[in-house]
Order: sequence, then C-alpha cells, then structure tokens
Amino acid sequence: MKLAFSTRDVAANSFLELCNTANEYGFAGFEIFDAEAERAAHGDSILKSLSAAGAKRKLRNRSITVPALTYPLPLDADMQGVLRYVEMAAGASIPYVVVRIEEEPDMAVVEKALRPAIEKAERYDVTILLETAGYLADTRHAISIFNRFATGALGAAWNIRETYFRAGESAEKTIQTLGAYINYVRLGDQKDGVDVLIGDGTEVTEKYFRTAGVPCTAAPDPIRLQSAYGVAMAAAKADHGTADDIHPVYLRLSQAERERLERMKKEGENA
Repeated sequence: MKLAFSTRDVAANSFLELCNTANEYGFAGFEIFDAEAERAAHGDSILKSLSAAGAKRKLRNRSITVPALTYPLPLDADMQGVLRYVEMAAGASIPYVVVRIEEEPDMAVVEKALRPAIEKAERYDVTILLETAGYLADTRHAISIFNRFATGALGAAWNIRETYFRAGESAEKTIQTLGAYINYVRLGDQKDGVDVLIGDGTEVTEKYFRTAGVPCTAAPDPIRLQSAYGVAMAAAKADHGTADDIHPVYLRLSQAERERLERMKKEGENA
C-alpha cells in the first residue's frame, strides 16, 4: 500500500517544498487539490510546461509521485473544467483526475461534462475517478454512471469515510458494488464535517487550529492515542502461534530509528 497526502489546506512556498514534505514524512507522493491554483502559485510546478521536466526530476530523485489531480468544484460548475484537468494530467504524466458530484445531477449535464473529457482521457491514458462522496456515497448511483459510459477511462475513488458514515455501506458492500472500478482509496478523519484529531499532539494542535479558525475536535481518549488494540483484534482472528511468527511492518521507521540511522551515517562520513 502506498500513501499520499492531499495538498488541500497545505501551505507550501513551492512544488519543491511539497516534494520535500512528502519525502520527509515517508509518503509515496501527494495529490494536487485545485490544479489551476497550484500552477498559479508555484513557479516550479509540474503543471507548467517550462518547469515540468524539472518537477518530474524532483519527484524521481525522491522516488515519489503525484498520483492525482482533484477537481475542486462540483461537476456542473464548469462544463470544460474536467476536460482541462485531463489535459493538465496528461502533460504532467499524472494518471488520475478525481471528480465529485455533490447533489443528485441532471444526467444530461453529467453527459455534457464527462463525455468530451472521457474521450480525451482515453487518448491520453488518463483515468477520471468519480469520488464516492456526496451523491455518489451511495455507490449504486456511481455504478449507474459507470454503466452509462462503459469505458476504462472512468473509475472510482473510494472515499471510505463517506460510503460508511454517509451512506451506511459496509466495506464488503462497496467492494461488491464497484469491484474493479475502484482505482484509488481515500481515508479521512471527520465527524459531521469537522476534522477529528488523533495522536500525542492533539491537545496542542487543537488549540492551534481553533485559534486559526479551523473547526476541529479531539477524538475520545480510547482512540486518540495509539495502542495495540488493532493488533489484539487481528490476533483474535488469526491462527495461534508464537511471538516469533509475528513480523511488524512499518509504514516508516520510528523517529528514534531514523535518528539512529542518521547519526550512524554521519559517523561513517566522518570516519
């Protein structure tokens, strides 16, 4: 599994800074929210023709990618919007464009907005992903659109939070409904539209965000701090064995381990 973060609400002075942030925190990359704003804000953006080659080199040197562009407006807000995003994605070698449909749409509008974008996506090897959020949180609505267009250039970005909390779907039901249409998975911590904070720094972070006017709330104590609960639940369903049979897999090394390796590297350079 590869993890990426969204640039939405992430302040960065340059595309290079986004690359360094992803690399520092062990992400496999980052998706760009509001591609046109990114292109206007950063002179070294991958979405500018003059800086694209250098931006791709920055990604390659750090072994990270930009997997997706996220269209920030409702589908019917701009009939040419998704088409422009497909063109930008193709120019930057970005495989996915993520689109949301918030309210029950007029299918004639969906047809008008998506048909030319899909035709271009098919030529450029880009996939348009309908996010399972808003109207499409009920994945039966999503599958009806997929059946309407019947193309490999259209897929699903599975927003697990939305399908579960908004539509009441289990993961099993979502997978059964969408199947191979799922190309991308989105995770998030929200309750009633408010970000839920977890981890050791929750108390300090909550005060900072609230002062900055960002709505948020701390998770309840039982789930706010990390614990072995998930391991215990997994073990309860696993075959019995010994401690030697357990092999932890980390998304990234612990801070102590990273600092130790950095120290050893410096000692080796000074030897």
